[in-house]
Amino acid sequence: ATSATSAAQRLAFFTTLFKGSKLAVKECTGKGVGVYTTEKIAEGDVLFGEDPDGTFQWRTQPLACEHCLRLVGTLDYQMRLLFDLAAKPSPENDRNLLPALTEPERVLAEAKHGWTTWRDEAWYCSSACAASHREAFAALVGQEHLVQAFVAHAIEVRTPFFVIALKVLLKGSGLLPNLLQKPYWDCVDLPEEDPAEYIEEMKRDLATSWGLLKKLTIPCMPESMEAYACLVGSL
Repeated sequence: ATSATSAAQRLAFFTTLFKGSKLAVKECTGKGVGVYTTEKIAEGDVLFGEDPDGTFQWRTQPLACEHCLRLVGTLDYQMRLLFDLAAKPSPENDRNLLPALTEPERVLAEAKHGWTTWRDEAWYCSSACAASHREAFAALVGQEHLVQAFVAHAIEVRTPFFVIALKVLLKGSGLLPNLLQKPYWDCVDLPEEDPAEYIEEMKRDLATSWGLLKKLTIPCMPESMEAYACLVGSL
């Protein structure tokens, strides 16, 4: 019964996911669930597309749009930034100009500094991305210092999945019930040397992350640390 229920949930999820696209999910006798096209397709047709449920720019270089992750500035500028942190713009700079190797490369008409909850500063490739980012994470306005403490811990323990998990929770999509339900430490490759200690370290890191997460006010908070561990594991 559990297997049948799980199969029905997956079928319902993908049916909803592919709605409006050229794909459909159907039962295939003796072979499980299959994905089929609903009409004839031509070379170059886009069959399906969706935005990711969660992304996070782990490093501050290269300089990228906080929302869509498009590089802000030219390739030459990005290469320079890797070796010269002083080349990074600041909110006090002219927002329409970024330092680069030559004057023509400096012009990026809509590059702008803006609000984010994840770090002290953020740059966007356009006003549209800045507005979309604020709308997507409006639930975190006023909680910036708590969010940044959560992110700082994730960076310290080298676990970006904690931040992506928070973004998935904020999106409140139908993804969660369809994810693999195994704790984080059961979903990674363990080192040959002292795997038990490695697992204990992951459990300690997750417990700290859970404590920081609970300080936030978000609409889809996991019911328990175990549920949070499974969410991180699925990512």
